[in-house]
Amino acid sequence: MAALPGTAAAGVQQMGDGSLAHKVLVVFGASTGIGQATAAAAARAGAAVVLAARRSELCEQTAASIRAQDGRAVAVRADVTRAADLAHTVEVARAEFGGVDLGFINAGAIVGVSSVADTAVEQFRAQLEINLLAVQQSLAMLLPALRQRGGGAIVVNTARGGLRGAPGLGTYAAAKAGAIMLSLVAAHEAARDAVRINVIAPGYIGTESWWRMMGEGGQALASRVPLGRIGTAAEVADVVVWLLSDSARYLAGTVIPVDGGMTAG
Repeated sequence: MAALPGTAAAGVQQMGDGSLAHKVLVVFGASTGIGQATAAAAARAGAAVVLAARRSELCEQTAASIRAQDGRAVAVRADVTRAADLAHTVEVARAEFGGVDLGFINAGAIVGVSSVADTAVEQFRAQLEINLLAVQQSLAMLLPALRQRGGGAIVVNTARGGLRGAPGLGTYAAAKAGAIMLSLVAAHEAARDAVRINVIAPGYIGTESWWRMMGEGGQALASRVPLGRIGTAAEVADVVVWLLSDSARYLAGTVIPVDGGMTAG
């Protein structure tokens, strides 16, 4: 009997195994938290990793740990709001590992908490610079590099706040929503070049900076999560690595809330 269109027997390869072997990954925002966890997880999956952040000494600690386990990694000092730093990071990837196949854009920060009416213009501009402009600039640097390699994958880290805003975080939510839509448009544009772009929108993830910001009230937020607990950076990293791998090769332009079920209801 003839194979159905789209089946393995019709010429479509079997599902991938999640491996990133022989791939080169650039992580913007790799010093701590989700970025650091993703760099480490990607290295375990076989990728050569370029860790970039302003605190390059923290990136170097992770890179050294990866190298100590026979992985390949290099640290670069880069401010994601500076195009020259982003371009330099891509050049380091080319010089050290021959090019770039994958990217994780982990740019963002909450710049103040205030109502929409009370937000100063300068604060809003700063919010947009780190949460939206940095994403656009990172995409602009990564996409040509991936095209040169014949394709690849990019994951953009945004936030659940870009899907569901909260009082006091209106401008942050607006910037994150803008980053989501920007990434989706870029995904449509890049697909013709065999570049997949997907988005994650984490909820309450217990990174060091998150606990520092939330203080003693952080644990109480677990009651709002259907799964009943705060997530971990490693759990987010697992999703990112899967999206970057060939196991997710037919996913492009998706937004995945990594939030323990909060967005479901």
